[in-house]
Amino acid sequence: ATNVAAYTRNGAFHLNPEGYITNDAGHFLMGGAPVGNNVVDGFDTGVPQALRIDTSQGAPSATTDVDLIVNLDSREDSPVAANPFVGFDPAVNAGPDVDTYNSATSVTVFDSLGNTHTLTTYFVKEAAVNAWSAYMYLDGRGINSSTSPATLDDPTLGTPGDFLADPTPMVFDSLGNLVADDTGTTTGVGSSDDFVITDLDISALDPNINVNPLSFSLNPTASTQYASNFDVNELQQDGFGAGNLTGVSIDSDGIVVARFSNGTANPLGQIILGRFINNQGLSKIGDTTWQESTSSGGAVLGVAGGNNFGTIDSSSLENSNTDIASQLVKLIVAQQAYQANAKTISTEDEIIQTILNI
Repeated sequence: ATNVAAYTRNGAFHLNPEGYITNDAGHFLMGGAPVGNNVVDGFDTGVPQALRIDTSQGAPSATTDVDLIVNLDSREDSPVAANPFVGFDPAVNAGPDVDTYNSATSVTVFDSLGNTHTLTTYFVKEAAVNAWSAYMYLDGRGINSSTSPATLDDPTLGTPGDFLADPTPMVFDSLGNLVADDTGTTTGVGSSDDFVITDLDISALDPNINVNPLSFSLNPTASTQYASNFDVNELQQDGFGAGNLTGVSIDSDGIVVARFSNGTANPLGQIILGRFINNQGLSKIGDTTWQESTSSGGAVLGVAGGNNFGTIDSSSLENSNTDIASQLVKLIVAQQAYQANAKTISTEDEIIQTILNI
C-alpha cells in the first residue's frame, strides 16, 4: 500500500508498542532526525521520518573533568606526625593518618561502564610560606601522576613515610590567590593549570570489571588561602552512570527530547508542520485528519517558529473556536423571540375563533 501523508490539528499522541509516536488512528508523527547528540547540532528536517522514542537505558559517560574550588585555612600549621616522620602519612592498611594532613574532600567519579569510584583529595600545609600539597586517592589507592600513563599505588605495600600518592604543589600569593609553581623542580597547579591524570589503569580496583583507563583533569582554579576555615566552594564532575527513561518533553519549537534518570537528555527529533494556501480546500479523511487536494494546494513543510509557522504548546489541548457565552446569549434571545411569536399566534387564533363564533 502507498503511504499517504495526512494532516491534523489534533495533538493527542501516544506511544505504540514499538515506541513510535502515533495518534488514535495509528498515523505516525513525522519529524526530522537529529544530526548530532545535542539540540544545537540541529535536525535533518528535509527528510521527514517517523519519530521513535528509544526506551533503552541512557549510556554512561566516564568522568573527564573535575572542578574543585576550596579555601585552605592560612592560619593552620604544617602537620607533624610521630617521629621520625614529618609529612603526609598513608598509614598502612588504615587510610591516611588524620594527624598528617589538614583537610580533605571527596567526590564520586564514573568509569566508562558507569561504575562509581571515590576520588579523595588530601591537602597538606607545607613548611614553606603559603605552600600546600594535594594528594589524590581513588578508592583508597594513591594516584601517581608523575608518569604517563598514571598509576595506582598499593598502600599495603608501603611503610609509614612513603608518599604513595604524588604530591601536587599549590602555591598562593600574599592575597591568598592560587599561583603557578615556579620552582622548576616540581609540577604544580596554578590559577590556569589543571592537575591532569592520564590513562589511569583502574583494573586493580576490581578484577571483575573491564573498563577503559581513566583520564581526567582536576581544575582548582579560583581556590584561595584565606584566614578562614577550610571550605569547599565548588566540587562537581562531568561523568554519569547509566540512566532509565523518565519522560519525554516537547518545546515550543517542536523539539522532542528524552530525559533520563542520570540527568542526561537526548534529542529524538523535531516535529515537522505543514501549511496550505487554502486550508478550506483540504479533503477530510476522518478521525480529525485531512489530505491535500487540488483546491488546497500543495503542503509547505517547515518547523514551529520559522517561515510563518506558529509555535507548539505542549501538554495542552486546543480550545474550541466557539464563544460559548455569546452563543448562549443568542440562544436565550432566540428562545424569547420564539416564545413571543408563539404567544402572538396563539392570541391571533383566539381572536379569529371569537369573530367566527359571533
